[in-house]
Amino acid sequence: MKTSDTAALIRAALGKHPEDVIASIRCTADALFWLETLFDCIRDTPDNRPTRIKHLAEVGKHIAADLGNYADSTHEELTDSLRKAGLIKTGG
Repeated sequence: MKTSDTAALIRAALGKHPEDVIASIRCTADALFWLETLFDCIRDTPDNRPTRIKHLAEVGKHIAADLGNYADSTHEELTDSLRKAGLIKTGG
């Protein structure tokens, strides 16, 4: 199957160019990394926050980190696959 046929098939199935499909995964990973940082700030605030709030911030940080790493890894794998198939440029 030609590269243009593969891209057209993906576009027909998903409604977007392959690169646009994986862009949402990149955005998800970025947002989760920001959430991880936010939870770190809540946890590390030097005031009299109850232990429960600090614990919840720690839990939120770990969930955000795990999901962020998963989304980042998935994005990298899909990007590599699309590059190898010639569906996106090597630099982008």
